[in-house]
Amino acid sequence: MTSEEPKKPLPKVLKGNLRRHFLTGLLVVTPTVVAAWILYRLFAFTDGLLWENIRFGWVRPGGIPGVGAVTVLALILLVGVLVNNYLGRRLYGFWESMAVRIPLFNKIYLAVKQIGEALLANEKNVFRAVGLIEYPRRGMWAMVFLTEPPGSEIQKHVGESAMSVFLPTTPNPTSGFFLMVPEKDIRVLSMPVEDGMKMVISGGSFVPVESAPGDIVPIKEGSKRRWWQSRGSASDAASDSAPDSPSGSPPDSASDPSS
Repeated sequence: MTSEEPKKPLPKVLKGNLRRHFLTGLLVVTPTVVAAWILYRLFAFTDGLLWENIRFGWVRPGGIPGVGAVTVLALILLVGVLVNNYLGRRLYGFWESMAVRIPLFNKIYLAVKQIGEALLANEKNVFRAVGLIEYPRRGMWAMVFLTEPPGSEIQKHVGESAMSVFLPTTPNPTSGFFLMVPEKDIRVLSMPVEDGMKMVISGGSFVPVESAPGDIVPIKEGSKRRWWQSRGSASDAASDSAPDSPSGSPPDSASDPSS
């Protein structure tokens, strides 16, 4: 009578390799499938916007697939060509002046237009620079993106020089918080906006190549440097490296030896 040999468990190395390969495949397949599904739904939506007759409904029931989507894209391209010339801009200005006077419609129209401009605009034009602020409490730093400075009315109510910043969420930077922070509390980095966005999306996994020391620039009142520009001159580094002393009093090294 022979006893059955016990089954040997899979080696830990094999289990680790299987898990690693599966997660790698999941990370590759998931974004591909999701992107393909979104494009398919978008294609199906645009393809069904026009009437069936325009989509050659007499050839086959429901029309020829793709004709509606191509027609819609061609119409959008035609509108863009027309608006980019002088006559088209005049007509667009006239249409917009009428649209903003229609109750309820103007709220939706302006909101959609502003969202579209923010999403389609060049990232370098939307965000001026990358910065750091102490948030949500002192001693904890959060990465922000500097936008346009607030208007004079806001500056008047704030009572001090403030800057508009966008504090994104991780890993989805399209949502976040719009904050107006005192200029003295912002540290502007020389890091490109693209690298800062990569750090936010990756949750800190992506680390850009370290720059030279002194790239974290505290914005001080009275500085002639524009608020979104980083330190680049040797005079700035020399002035910042000098020890601070009270106005009108000599530094410690120059004090009277007899004392």
